[in-house]
Amino acid sequence: MQNFNVLFIFEKKNELVLDKINKSFGVLFLLILLIEVISSKSEDFSKLHTVAMPLLLAYLFLFFYLRRHGTSKTSKILLFSALGCAFTGDILLSKELTIFDSENSLGYLSHALAHALLVILFYNGRNKKNNGYQFLLPLVIIAGLIMFFNYKYQYEETYNLFSFVQLVLILTMIYFSFLRKNNVPKESYRFILIGSVLLFISFIFVNFQPSLQFEAHDFIMIPYATAFLCFVIGIIKDKQTSFNY
Repeated sequence: MQNFNVLFIFEKKNELVLDKINKSFGVLFLLILLIEVISSKSEDFSKLHTVAMPLLLAYLFLFFYLRRHGTSKTSKILLFSALGCAFTGDILLSKELTIFDSENSLGYLSHALAHALLVILFYNGRNKKNNGYQFLLPLVIIAGLIMFFNYKYQYEETYNLFSFVQLVLILTMIYFSFLRKNNVPKESYRFILIGSVLLFISFIFVNFQPSLQFEAHDFIMIPYATAFLCFVIGIIKDKQTSFNY
């Protein structure tokens, strides 16, 4: 009994230490995101912006590497690969790097691959007893509306195969995020679902940016970076055992 109490206290102390580490990582992540947002406002900070943008994903890569213990091998491979592809895509699409075209197809391909890997990751965590047909119709309607408005207002300017592929992949991510319910811990389910929705919001602003009457950078980057933060936390939380919803 005494040994059990000692073990319980030790585990509690470890949880407190990890909570402090998580909060420290979270604060530093928000600081990097703030630097990225501020540095995008002026050409004088273009070099800082060039570093801050991909640094967000690199930071999350490091964070997950340090907290990967207890996560399944498949989940680790898929999430590391997704973060790596998204990081590569950010670099290839960086407007500050003049050696790359801002419309570089390799950048879009890297992001599409990152999304595909996340789809597989969330698919693996789905509840096989839940077919989720009730979610399909709303997602199909959303996809149809986006394609309609895209075609109507800016087809000649921005509509392309990559936009369509990313739309399908992100909506599929949302679908499988819903299907993870009752098969993963509550916090993991919520973080992954929130992250998928945030990534969708970021995609909407990217897709319709040429038609907007305001600068949409902040509405793109903040949901985008926060989405990947949610994905990392959600997969880390997946190794817990509480399924109370």
